[in-house]
Amino acid sequence: MSRHLVKRSLVLSGHGTSVALEPEFWRALDAIAAAGNLAISQVVETIDATRDPQRPLASALRVAALHHASGEGGAIWRQITVGAPSADAPDAAVDGAPDRADA
Repeated sequence: MSRHLVKRSLVLSGHGTSVALEPEFWRALDAIAAAGNLAISQVVETIDATRDPQRPLASALRVAALHHASGEGGAIWRQITVGAPSADAPDAAVDGAPDRADA
């Protein structure tokens, strides 16, 4: 693992896992959690449960953090706070549909 990555251990759907991301992405995900008064594990679990199975979890988390930081995180935020996939979600990390780049 690169020294530039920060590894966090989480419990997702009752199973322990760890994810390594750059600190900047963890800060963005922490901001999503704080804004919703949620635990980071709740945010990660929602993204995990709704991502395209072909997309690695770390990649889905990076995309969600990017959308949030760029102001495009509305669909992600609705999904995390309401718990249902959004029809207008911008990415596979949210709605399970392949990205144009992945197609």
